[in-house]
Amino acid sequence: MKRLAIPLAVVLACLLVFWSFRDDGGPAEEETTDAEQPRYVLRGAEWSSFDETGRLQFKGSADNIDYFDDESARMRTFALSVFGREGQQPWIATAPEGYAPPGSKQQKLQLRGGVEGRGRWPDGEPLEFRTPELWVDTQAETLSTDAKVTLESRSRNAIARGLRVTGDKQQMSLLHDVEMQYVPR
Repeated sequence: MKRLAIPLAVVLACLLVFWSFRDDGGPAEEETTDAEQPRYVLRGAEWSSFDETGRLQFKGSADNIDYFDDESARMRTFALSVFGREGQQPWIATAPEGYAPPGSKQQKLQLRGGVEGRGRWPDGEPLEFRTPELWVDTQAETLSTDAKVTLESRSRNAIARGLRVTGDKQQMSLLHDVEMQYVPR
């Protein structure tokens, strides 16, 4: 019996070493480079942007913002309100993701991953819209997309390829392949 105890202990030790070093078949950790890691991260961020007269232009929020060395930023659960002249209702857009390209200093923001929002027709009637992506240029005060956009309201619905909302008057234009359907009152 003593002769078996030593070899059995060696076999058990070898099995323990083997199991501690073997791959358990679970998901492997993704290897990331320093370039893919954010320089810093903000959680629960909210911000406001004002013009030189102190008028509120933009208000935004994100659950999470990752800032990178190339000065780009990625946002999660992103919401943005774009204000026009005083007394006007803002255009509001929300998306699962936001992105600020390198060098943009967050003056150009892309909402993506399925944008939903509210605005108004040129006659002031409220509308809801959906598009895959939307660019916001805070310096030029524009919202724009070249993608398909669907707009719905009480009196009319539209599908178009491309949308622009410009300036403090927030003039809206549907750009290409516009299909408009009016709902009788």
